[in-house]
Amino acid sequence: MMCNKDAVSNVQPFPRSIMKWSGLLYNKVFEGIADFHLLENDYVFGDRMFGGNAQSITKNGWIHRNLSYGIMRLRTCLISGYLKRLLSTD
Repeated sequence: MMCNKDAVSNVQPFPRSIMKWSGLLYNKVFEGIADFHLLENDYVFGDRMFGGNAQSITKNGWIHRNLSYGIMRLRTCLISGYLKRLLSTD
């Protein structure tokens, strides 16, 4: 996710602030489904880590790469590979 420095008023452009914000966001996403929480710099269900993050922070904003990007990319790659096999003439 990419954010202009003023896009989310309660998030400071520092790793801890971004992680706290993303943890609260994902907590709402997984509410009632799983025991999701933020453990230091990792996303966990219960005591099992399932995703981390990477950030790039500049004077104008920040980029937070997290599990959702990885999951969507994996899904796209799997679907793409499956379609290639289906369409293969071998």
